[in-house]
Amino acid sequence: MRTDISPTAQPATVAQPATLLVSLELSQKEWVVTVLPPDAAKMSRHKVQAGDTARLLNVLHTHRARTERRSGGPVGIVSIYEAGLDGFWLHHWLVAQSIESHVVDAASIAAPRRKQRAKSDGIDGETLVRTLAAWRRGEPRVCAMVAPPTPAEEDRRRLSRERDKLMRERIALSNGIGGRLAGQGVRGYKPLRKDRWQALEALRRPDGSELPPHLMAELRHMLQRLELVMQQLKAVEKARDAMLLAEAAADSGSVAALLLRLRGLGPQFTALLWLECFYRTFANRRQVGAPRLRRGMLWRAGADTLAQRRHQARAGHQCRRQPAGAQDHDRTGLDLAALPAQLGAQPVVPGQGQGRQRARQAGADRCARTQAAGGAVALCQRRRAARGRGAEARPLSRAG
Repeated sequence: MRTDISPTAQPATVAQPATLLVSLELSQKEWVVTVLPPDAAKMSRHKVQAGDTARLLNVLHTHRARTERRSGGPVGIVSIYEAGLDGFWLHHWLVAQSIESHVVDAASIAAPRRKQRAKSDGIDGETLVRTLAAWRRGEPRVCAMVAPPTPAEEDRRRLSRERDKLMRERIALSNGIGGRLAGQGVRGYKPLRKDRWQALEALRRPDGSELPPHLMAELRHMLQRLELVMQQLKAVEKARDAMLLAEAAADSGSVAALLLRLRGLGPQFTALLWLECFYRTFANRRQVGAPRLRRGMLWRAGADTLAQRRHQARAGHQCRRQPAGAQDHDRTGLDLAALPAQLGAQPVVPGQGQGRQRARQAGADRCARTQAAGGAVALCQRRRAARGRGAEARPLSRAG
């Protein structure tokens, strides 16, 4: 689940109305609702059948009415739940019921460091309530709130995500066919070419014999699945391109239209930036180049391979090692030098993190000067001589 840097929570003041803190621990069978009234230190816990929104709303209204009678004023409701299987439909439903809702990244919540700790839905619900209270007080780095997308944004990004799944299926089928043929000593078959069926029938073992019949049947089935995946892939890409062009035509100042003007960005990476990255709100350039966001974007773009990262490290083209004036022309270019200001924030620029690079270079220079002055052998000899003088001096001091 991808997270975003949420707006900083404002510290609670006396002028703010009383607030009922609610946490929802969701599962497939039941929901555990933990409620903390503003005028009590004890939390109450309720179990609701999963998906029973009417029962959930009844519990919340009951607690709010009870708190309003005790306090004599209006009481607001603020809820929190972990991002997971239920997605964001519950968040949108709570907002429609005039309830302030927050979705939190479960991995960002602090947990006890003991090896074995008690864990249950009730304990997790109380932890969520305490986390929400600390976040509302304005304590830094309490948790990372997710930026929930709108239903339209969530529906649009299904195209790019479905394409990712289809690409993985295509690669798996292609590699599976190659692996089965390699077990028979057959190499060089290209299942993605147009003549794949004719080439399959013409395949022979190195000794000239035909492939086993059951293996041929399995290969034919895999080719049929591969063709279906390729057809669906073309349909998804066609729908994605139509969506990008329609968005650009409807609003020339939209994020999609501005990204399409940049050179070197294909439709897939443009859709990823538009749907997975720039729908969020960034406060500074560091948040745009956050490692988690960068790794997620590179993985979704299909460019975060080990060999490519090693090549970039050797060439000095990583985001925090790129020298000033250098340009990154590959597909992993989140470090765009001049993105339009309408995107909401300035992106990471080439040369960021040069302080660390200069420190590393200074350390390398010192090491080089040390070796050039006396050499490694001479340095070891001097250290050995110094240890010998110390050993001779110690008996004299004890004798005195």
